[in-house]
Amino acid sequence: MKYNGPMKLLTILLFTPFLLTHAKLEPFETDTCTFFIDGSWSECCIEHDVRYWLGGSQERMDESDLKLRKCVEEKSNNIWSSLIYQGVRLGHLSPIKSKYEWAWGWSEQDEKFSPLNQKQKAIAVDALRKSGLKPEVIETIIKDHELEVFE
Repeated sequence: MKYNGPMKLLTILLFTPFLLTHAKLEPFETDTCTFFIDGSWSECCIEHDVRYWLGGSQERMDESDLKLRKCVEEKSNNIWSSLIYQGVRLGHLSPIKSKYEWAWGWSEQDEKFSPLNQKQKAIAVDALRKSGLKPEVIETIIKDHELEVFE
């Protein structure tokens, strides 16, 4: 069925509210290394928590876990990085969940593994800048999560 004139306008007016997201991002918080001891790698865990707070695609989550592994290895060694990485990956399968699941910061998680839209990106950048995180962490997250918003 093709919509023309008034019918097209009516369709747009009726369905636009459902298409607009009322995205809200909860303030960032961290427990550092969830269900694991803190160590010289604590900053790695915090950055990983930021990535989980923001969410995005399944691919983005997998990249976040690999970045955690690499960071921990740089701060300590391969043994700790493997333990932490395997713990995170097994945590995805565990029935015991922490509040810090993928995309936990968003009030609407209907599409948990969807890439962030432009509105969400703008909200995320604003929240990051107000988060109190180190500026270099903020800039890394903005770059890695492709949060640059062009108007």
